[in-house]
Amino acid sequence: MLLFNGEDVWDFDLNFFEDVVDLVDRRLDELERNCDASGDPDQFGLFDQTEHICGLGLTAAQTYMVSVCGEFQLENWQSYSYGPRHECGEPVALLVHHAANYWKHRIQWTGREPDAKQRRTIEGLAAMELGGDYPLSTALASLTGTDFPRLRPLVPLLVAWRASLIELARTEGSGVEFRSNRGGV
Repeated sequence: MLLFNGEDVWDFDLNFFEDVVDLVDRRLDELERNCDASGDPDQFGLFDQTEHICGLGLTAAQTYMVSVCGEFQLENWQSYSYGPRHECGEPVALLVHHAANYWKHRIQWTGREPDAKQRRTIEGLAAMELGGDYPLSTALASLTGTDFPRLRPLVPLLVAWRASLIELARTEGSGVEFRSNRGGV
């Protein structure tokens, strides 16, 4: 829920998301230490654990984004085209959406020809030129500019995305409006 007081924005869902960020990043800190100490993190399954935690974190980010989208009279998929862009040229919000969808649905796609939604997700991630066996870890590190993936640096990017939607809704003639008037306009 977004509440406004002039230019100030109170974002309760962001507070909830940041609690998850802290949990995820604490685990990622631990996994990074274990990877450094292991000698062969891949053999010991540490990269698989990191991929799993990154998937959970990206899904939490997508859940936050959906909560923000609920504040606007705009389809979720349309809102993902706004805000900061990744170095590959794609909007960060869209890449987060693709990564979370990949994590949630990848098992269902095994052994089948991808449908249109699956192709969009796969092609969206391909824009980041991810290589290797751990696409979510690589995607999160690429999105946040970190050597080892972390969720915390994603927060300001999503706040900037949210700000772009608020600005759009406050712009007369943009076609985007708040769902309810809580002082946002």
